[in-house]
Amino acid sequence: MSTKKILFITLARIDNLDQSGIYSDLISKFISEGYEATILCPLERKYGLNSRIIKIDKCKIIQVKSLNIQKTNIFEKIISTFLIEFLFIISFLKNCKNEKFEIGLFTTPPIFITNFIKILNKKRVGIKYLLLKDIFPQNALDLNITNKYSPFYLYSRFIEKKLYKAVDYIGCMSKANLNYILDHNKVNKKKLEINPNTIDISKYPKKNNSYKKLKELKLVYGGNLGAPQNPNLISKFISEIELLENVSFKIIGSGTEFNFIEKYLQENKIKKTRIIKSLSKQMYFDELEKADIGLIFLSEKFTIPNYPSRLLDYLYFDLVIISNTDKNTDITDFILNNNLGKCFYGIDEVYEMIREINKIKHNSDYLNSLNRNSNHLLTKNFNIDVSFKLIDKKNK
Repeated sequence: MSTKKILFITLARIDNLDQSGIYSDLISKFISEGYEATILCPLERKYGLNSRIIKIDKCKIIQVKSLNIQKTNIFEKIISTFLIEFLFIISFLKNCKNEKFEIGLFTTPPIFITNFIKILNKKRVGIKYLLLKDIFPQNALDLNITNKYSPFYLYSRFIEKKLYKAVDYIGCMSKANLNYILDHNKVNKKKLEINPNTIDISKYPKKNNSYKKLKELKLVYGGNLGAPQNPNLISKFISEIELLENVSFKIIGSGTEFNFIEKYLQENKIKKTRIIKSLSKQMYFDELEKADIGLIFLSEKFTIPNYPSRLLDYLYFDLVIISNTDKNTDITDFILNNNLGKCFYGIDEVYEMIREINKIKHNSDYLNSLNRNSNHLLTKNFNIDVSFKLIDKKNK
């Protein structure tokens, strides 16, 4: 019996499958279940490396040299996003010309892969499955990066519709995600299913399960720092945290707005908030282990229902979760329905966030009452087996 093969196309740089992450964990799961994997991903110019192939056991990672795509200025991001499909096609035809795959797995971003998908006819790839992690170009419209009459938006929207037609299945991160696609596109409902962000919990370090004693309340934010996270709101939040006693805040991440926030800390002589550009996964986990509250920020302008994957790390380390988001995301439903924390909406509710943090600071019983079930919920809702089974059964 021949070995089953999966092709995975993503904009995330993947060097190995050892570290925990929603994509590396998923591919590792497929390999552990008997698949061979080929990963096609960019190698951005900022790293100063040429295209290369990394072979790891039953996995071949093809890294394609490209312009910078993520965490760069908007102009380079647009050019590189359009260009990456062409680079992917050339690399695929060069390195995989005689290979056939049972499953082709794609992620958004990007949406500009419809021509690439066309060359993956049934003779090359049996099932084409899209993991919808970003709804573009609507997110750019929400953030005023473009307008609905611009050629860029109109062309991108045209390509987005073609992409949904070109794939066999679309995995949406949440119910609100799925409903949004149905409400705004002519898509066969049978193509859609909820396929959430998932991780391999066994890759996480062993936890210290003792309850935290509140000498100092420790807040943490981990993840991207860009326009979607509403940097003006974050800066206002930082200023209010500065006024509280025995509270500290660590921001761990990178992105186009990192320098904005770093400069804000310096110019306002902020002492209780630290910003850290990059940490190893283990060091990041160490910071989460020490923390009491994990923060989620999303721009209140969003009309699309985002579902940030940083939630999963917070759940594993039993953090209280405080969010400030738009009202369209259903991540807030998950937080509130499971008594994990509190949710706020927009810059006008920053003071209410601060009052909630003060309440937690002065009541350790309240803190512990909010975070006892996090790990159970992670195992039940976001285990890697959930995603694997949904995709694998399409190949039966």
